[in-house]
Amino acid sequence: MNKIRLSLLACVVLSLAASPARAAWVQTTTWDVQSSGCSDSNGGGFDTATAGTDRSQQTSAQVNINNSSVTATVNASTISFTGGTYTVLAGDIGNNVHLISSTGGTSPTFSWYRISAVGAGLNGTWTLDHTSGAVTATLTSALMGGCLASIGGAMTAQAAATVDMTTYVKGGTYNLSATITTTTNGNGPFNSHVAGYQTTHGDVPTGTNRPLISTNGNAIVAFTVSSGVGWHLDNLRIDGSA
Repeated sequence: MNKIRLSLLACVVLSLAASPARAAWVQTTTWDVQSSGCSDSNGGGFDTATAGTDRSQQTSAQVNINNSSVTATVNASTISFTGGTYTVLAGDIGNNVHLISSTGGTSPTFSWYRISAVGAGLNGTWTLDHTSGAVTATLTSALMGGCLASIGGAMTAQAAATVDMTTYVKGGTYNLSATITTTTNGNGPFNSHVAGYQTTHGDVPTGTNRPLISTNGNAIVAFTVSSGVGWHLDNLRIDGSA
């Protein structure tokens, strides 16, 4: 088959009002996974409804906040660059940033955030889509842009979402050592997708141009779909050979 689709049709419609408070993701956010050169620590996603420049499909992070060559603090929903180490660009908007570690003040919740607004210029600012919980913390590690290395990594990044999003997986081989468990953000009526692509997002590859998800001889289940949510797996090859 050119398409493998998995969905829980009986559980398409869920009540968003009943969902716990989570990150303010939007349905126009897409995530990118590639089999070579990427990292599950990267930003990994981009809001396609913005006028920003998509940095999620490149292998390396566009901005590496490391408290050395690039320095910044985070306070609630604002990241402020310091010391003349980075010039914020209008094109940064819409990209995801992964907050990994910090020092001093009150630490943020270490997770992924969407840049919803920018104060462009040297020592500029990024406004995050929701508060990080930080109080004047110095970031020691945070990455904006760059693709993710695994579908499991994309599920981790989306763990706090309450809306449906699409994870695009570029052609290649993805050997699994553990089961991929989908997140609980597959709300109707759209449903979340994991979709293979060859060159560009949405190009609908066929045959061996589709990414191969392999259990690599391990006695594991490739995918487990969270109860009560709707997910679609499209344009993928799945090899469960033991």
